Amino acid sequence: MRLVLQTDRFPPGALVTGTLHLDETAGSCEALLLRLWWAARGPERDTDEVVVATEQKLDHGTLSEGVTYNFSIQLPLHPLSHEGHLVSVQWALTARIQWSADQPDTIARVPLTLTPGPLTDREGLSAAWSKAWKKHYGVSWFDRAWTMLTKQPLRLSNTTTSPGETVQLSCDDQVLAYAWRLVRIEEAARREVVENHRSGRRTIYRWTVEARIVCEGQIPLRGEPDARQAAVAIPPDITASLLLPTRRIRWEIRISTAERDVIAPLVILPG
Repeated sequence: MRLVLQTDRFPPGALVTGTLHLDETAGSCEALLLRLWWAARGPERDTDEVVVATEQKLDHGTLSEGVTYNFSIQLPLHPLSHEGHLVSVQWALTARIQWSADQPDTIARVPLTLTPGPLTDREGLSAAWSKAWKKHYGVSWFDRAWTMLTKQPLRLSNTTTSPGETVQLSCDDQVLAYAWRLVRIEEAARREVVENHRSGRRTIYRWTVEARIVCEGQIPLRGEPDARQAAVAIPPDITASLLLPTRRIRWEIRISTAERDVIAPLVILPG
């Protein structure tokens, strides 16, 4: 049994088309399944999770030797394939024959690469990411109200962007900024901590992190003397944000000041 694809690299939301060949495979089966799945793995190749994105039933009953099946199966928008120090995301397409008799399944597998590309549903993906990040941070209603009432030291024109785009940022006029940094944080082991808070008890997730600065530069002053504004160009080869149950790739814009650093989280969409 062989899986043959036209290509092994696909943009988000693309159709994976190919042919399944039953070269020397025959017999009575319960199902002939086609599964598109991805796995997240840690630094020691331990599998954190395996997710079946979609599944198709190509046939059942008696399979004849030499028969071919043409198929097309659609990829989701996320997550992208990624090879990092702390987390890797690997995609694959698997054909599986579940035999009727008491014998092991026959499996054929080909790896895929989900690469950045044009987004077919940017607004939908952006909305899904915003909802996921709010749930991940677990911000209480008190904190949300406090954030709306107080002036944040660092503000972004848009909190979701894509590689190659520009984000406008502005600082509080009381912040004396001299450099900005765009930082990637690959987050590893998660630990839940329950703490008392003004609005009651809440669960906070703490992480073991590894950060890598990908770009930095001086903030140009524009407009009024007390204004602190800048246009940050997102690098075109940057990795999209990754949100998994046990591991993350999170981006943030960090402005270094004389007294402290101010940070604003940023979600980078693929494409």
